[in-house]
Amino acid sequence: MNCLYITLCFSIVSVLIKLNDAHGLTTFGKSQSIHPQTPPPFHPAKSCINHTQCKPIPQTSCIADIRDPSKKYCLCGDNTAPTNGLCQTTRKGAGHLCSDDCVEDATCLEEEGNSNIKVCKCNEGFIVTPHGYCSGAVSAQIATVGLLLMVMLHFPILTTIA
Repeated sequence: MNCLYITLCFSIVSVLIKLNDAHGLTTFGKSQSIHPQTPPPFHPAKSCINHTQCKPIPQTSCIADIRDPSKKYCLCGDNTAPTNGLCQTTRKGAGHLCSDDCVEDATCLEEEGNSNIKVCKCNEGFIVTPHGYCSGAVSAQIATVGLLLMVMLHFPILTTIA
C-alpha cells in the first residue's frame, strides 16, 4: 500500500512540474527569453603546417583540427588553444612534441619519417580521444562483447520439455 501511495504522489508531482514548465514564466513573472545567449567568442589558435611554426608559443605542437583534419593549429597538450600564449596543461597528448611528458597510456617515440622529432603516441590497444588522451574504451567494449559471445556459446540456454 505504501508503495502505491509513493508512486501516486510521484506521478502527481511530475504532472504539476510539467504544467508549471508549460506556461513559460519565471519565478518573478518575466517571460523566458526566446533568443538563446550567444556563446563566448572563440579565439582560434595559430594555424600551422609543422611543429617548427609552433616553437614561439611554449608547450604547443602543430595538431590537426578534429573537426577538419586538413587544418592544423598550434595547440596545448590537451588539444586546446593557448590562453594569452600560455598552456595550462603540462602533460602532452597524442601527436604532441615530447621529451618524456606524455599523458597516461602514451609513450614518447620518434615521429615516423623524422628521427629528430619525438611525439607522444598511444600505446597498442589504445585510441586517441578528441582531447589528445589515450583511451582503451573501444578495445574494452570489443573484449566484453567477445567474452559475452563466448559464454553464450559455451553455456547454451537449457530448455525443459514439459
